[in-house]
Amino acid sequence: MVLETEFNGTLERADLLTNRVTVFGNLFDNSDKDYFVYKNAPIGTLEVSFDSPTTASTYQTFVLQVIDASDNIIYGEESGSNIDFNFAVEKAGNYYFLVSPDYH
Repeated sequence: MVLETEFNGTLERADLLTNRVTVFGNLFDNSDKDYFVYKNAPIGTLEVSFDSPTTASTYQTFVLQVIDASDNIIYGEESGSNIDFNFAVEKAGNYYFLVSPDYH
């Protein structure tokens, strides 16, 4: 288990992700953005699992994005529940994950 650090609201300050390690995070307000980085991802498939907090209000959703080292969004999803997905790593390198709130 790893705890997210603050302030990790930019690509440069992204928290490091490693294989099969659970990271616990907290969005402290509706403008907080949390970045995480998976460094040196090999070509292949990355499996990602986002466990939405059970205490989240029903009107609160989260945005999860995968961003490459050139700041291109590769994947994005908005959900008020858990998000599980796989994505193909076509070019080895660093990949960033952004979690942010989306209030309706």
